[in-house]
Amino acid sequence: MPGTRQESISRAFHALADAGAIALKTPYLVEIRDIDLLAEESGEDYPTDIEVFETLAGGAGERDD
Repeated sequence: MPGTRQESISRAFHALADAGAIALKTPYLVEIRDIDLLAEESGEDYPTDIEVFETLAGGAGERDD
């Protein structure tokens, strides 16, 4: 995000953590705790089907192209 200050990103991440959507494990590691809340907070309409995320993460889900 060009022009976005580190402090702005930090505040946004801490707000998401306070809401329970994510957990800040280290300055370099974020754990998604509530994917539905995270999608809601983003203001976008994203799929929340766990198989979609497993496929994207290289997990157990398989893609049928």
